[in-house]
Amino acid sequence: MVSDELPGKISSAEMQDNKKRSFILQGRPDIVIKFEKDGYGIIDFKTTNLKDTKSESYKYQLEAYAQIFTNPGATKTAKTPKLSPITHMGIMQFYPTEIFEHRENECDLRMKTQYSSLKRDEKDFMNHITNIIDLLERNEVPDFDPKCNECIFVTRQGQLEDW
Repeated sequence: MVSDELPGKISSAEMQDNKKRSFILQGRPDIVIKFEKDGYGIIDFKTTNLKDTKSESYKYQLEAYAQIFTNPGATKTAKTPKLSPITHMGIMQFYPTEIFEHRENECDLRMKTQYSSLKRDEKDFMNHITNIIDLLERNEVPDFDPKCNECIFVTRQGQLEDW
């Protein structure tokens, strides 16, 4: 798609989780592709170590974009277009391996790249949203779980703030 066909920020219409509680999604996808035959693809860029299964780490982000385009709403400045069906999602990974020329405010890099595709899973996404809303509605802070990615993320953020 031509970059100016989409607003920078996209927003869903009001949606409901598995317990009929309302929520709205917003985001800024990197690339949306319209295929010649049928459907659309959503690709996100990550500068990271290359891994075949990298898209699994971002499955909820990509599915949120797909949900927004399937259930479009609007931001204060632009309406989100309805793009359907979303037939492809994935992560394009970039890993810098060498700086071969450097100037005052820029440099030239060699990079390895890898693409990791992802299949849509709307049911898993809605279960995840329901769990997040359940957590936000609790009156107490849940116990730390060392197997929980969100717990680990919050802990690391706290450690970074202590630096």
